[in-house]
Amino acid sequence: MSTILDALKKSERERKLNNLPTLSDMPPPQEGTRLPVALLILISSLLALLLIVVLVMWWQSASLSDAGRSVANPNASTVASSSDDIAPSSVQDLSVNVISFSNDPGQRFAMIDGQVVREQEFAKPGVLVQEIQRDAIIVNIRGKTVTLTP
Repeated sequence: MSTILDALKKSERERKLNNLPTLSDMPPPQEGTRLPVALLILISSLLALLLIVVLVMWWQSASLSDAGRSVANPNASTVASSSDDIAPSSVQDLSVNVISFSNDPGQRFAMIDGQVVREQEFAKPGVLVQEIQRDAIIVNIRGKTVTLTP
C-alpha cells in the first residue's frame, strides 16, 4: 500500500510541476463600483433642479415687480372720470397724501406726491388741480377730469 501511496504522491508532484495556470485559475478582475457614476447623476440632477427653482423664482419676482408697477397706488384711487382714455400710469403715479379743505377757496391745499398744491396749480406736468373738495381732489390730466381720494 505504501508503494501505491508513494506513486500517488509522485504523480501529484509531477502534476503540480507541469500545471500551468488557466483562465479558470485566475481571479476575476475587480470591477469599479457604480457609486461614483450614481453619485454624479444624483448631483447633476440636484443641480439641475436647483437651477430650475432659481429660474422660476427669478421669473416670478420679475413678473411681480412688473405687476407691482401696474397696480394702482393705494393712496390714490380713481372715484370717477369722464373718459376711459386717460393713461393709467398718469393716475397711478399720483399719490394724494393730505387734503386741507376750507370754506375759503384761497385757504384750500392738498399734498400730492409730497408736493403742496392749491387749486388751479399743476401737481405734475399735464396734471392740473381743478378743485379741492372735503374728501376728494378733482384733477385734469391732459384734458380728462379725474377725481382722486386719499
